[in-house]
Amino acid sequence: MGPIVLVHGAGGASWRDFAPLIPHLEKSRDVEVLRVPGHYEAEPLPEGADLTIEAFTDRLLEQLDTLGLDQPDLVGDSTGGWLALELARRGRGRAVVAISPSGMWTPDHARRVERDLKRTFALVRHTLPLATTLVRTAAGRYLVFSPMLGTRGAALTPEMPPMS
Repeated sequence: MGPIVLVHGAGGASWRDFAPLIPHLEKSRDVEVLRVPGHYEAEPLPEGADLTIEAFTDRLLEQLDTLGLDQPDLVGDSTGGWLALELARRGRGRAVVAISPSGMWTPDHARRVERDLKRTFALVRHTLPLATTLVRTAAGRYLVFSPMLGTRGAALTPEMPPMS
């Protein structure tokens, strides 16, 4: 079997969302995890970067090209599911598993999701120093991540906060 490529979601997500799965997948597949630019431990986005799904898909296509992957199997979660479907739509995926893909219900829903992503990136640019301080405590992690993760936000450890 060919490689499997994992695509994480947006907002508070990062490549680490897949960390518990990777050792299991590596028993039978080569695994790559694309890092959505602008997210935790990924390439930063320049000021004024295009924040549309099309632009994020273009950035992920560049990563696939760098890795030399033409048509891997793709797995994406949330916005990563949407991005995986977009990659496949452009002919870059052999098979896709999209776990709860955002933006897929109606064109209006897709526009709202994209708008919310843009707002999240703008907010994070201005609040990252404060958020970095807050995530050092369970109470702070709850405040920062509860809008996206509910009570799970407090259960994150300081070593693993998925910061945008």
